Amino acid sequence: MTKPHDKITITVDDAEREIFMPFALVNELAKMVGSPDDVPQIFVNGELRDEVLKSVLAVRKKSGKIIDPVADLDDVELSIDDAEALLGWVAGHVMGFSVRSLQQVTDLSMKHQKDMDRLESSLGGSTN
Repeated sequence: MTKPHDKITITVDDAEREIFMPFALVNELAKMVGSPDDVPQIFVNGELRDEVLKSVLAVRKKSGKIIDPVADLDDVELSIDDAEALLGWVAGHVMGFSVRSLQQVTDLSMKHQKDMDRLESSLGGSTN
């Protein structure tokens, strides 16, 4: 899976705007979406799509903290093409973040599998 660029440039309210994907934002978006299986919902679930767009279009500090929220998408001039590009960029980041996180869990489990097996054997049962 190719990691999306950290920044995307779109036109918002007749001005070019560069949006950065800091950890705080991808983490917020991943919580909104839920599981990696639900990433496609970003495109088809109207409520989720609106929340994602509001979150991404909010003006943020470099740290990711919101300084100017978007209360209503009707107040934002955004083309369909830019909205779709933005949603695709978000979906790529959320999916990539989720997959990398799951891979880390798998790697950690495999790294400690022998220890877990030994512990289970010494306890005489399951560690679950």
